[in-house]
Amino acid sequence: MHEDGEATNNISILQNEYIEKVWNDSLLKYSNILSGLFHKSVVLCESDSDCKLYKIIDEHIKKNKGVYSEALFIHCGGKQRLPVVIRALKALDVNVRVITDFVVLNDENTIKNITTAIGISWDEVMPHYNIVANGVRGDGKEKINRNMLKAAFNEVLGRKADELLSPKEIKELSNLLKTESKLKSVKNSGKSALPAGQASSSFDTLDTIFQNNGLFIVPVGELEGFVKSVGDHGPKSINEVLEKYPNFDDAVYEDVKKFVGALGI
Repeated sequence: MHEDGEATNNISILQNEYIEKVWNDSLLKYSNILSGLFHKSVVLCESDSDCKLYKIIDEHIKKNKGVYSEALFIHCGGKQRLPVVIRALKALDVNVRVITDFVVLNDENTIKNITTAIGISWDEVMPHYNIVANGVRGDGKEKINRNMLKAAFNEVLGRKADELLSPKEIKELSNLLKTESKLKSVKNSGKSALPAGQASSSFDTLDTIFQNNGLFIVPVGELEGFVKSVGDHGPKSINEVLEKYPNFDDAVYEDVKKFVGALGI
């Protein structure tokens, strides 16, 4: 509206270069990305299973408030395609939110492209990012505490006096020798797997800047981390969660509801 009360329409023009980049990608070409023009907000996710659960949770939150969800959830088929879609939608003044897994912080080039596309100065976040990235990657060395391993072995071996180990005991002892890389730990657990102190503090700063600009890093690592009582991954995992917990007021959904609620859509 003008000050004199006359209605006005704001027009945004999508440059040919953005259309070409979307149409040259076989996955994006057949997606419903440009449908975002007709929604109040667009939430970009990495995969279809991410979209599915976040969309369901958003609709549940809105239903409890007595309103309809006006957000469109679109998957981009991975992190690398996110910048292309972000630029296309932002060029049309679409209200964009981006959700990506915690492990994106391991790939500087990818996270830099995403932050730049969404309008964040890389120079502003780089000092904080470097500290967090070191915490994500760790020192690359696999470590096992000798005394803890010895105690665990003795506990298993001392349960029975049988000369031969059972298949179950062999598996248990084998698992004790397995190590988990820092990267895998962060992928599965997110922020809680970062070293205490500077790495965690820098992530909080980084996360605040990201969220203020519409970029949301999954704090529990990845979507499956919100409901860890279901062990599968991807679409199968989401289906099992929905079957096991059909009531969206169940406490198991509290963390994911808080995350989706923070999107501001």
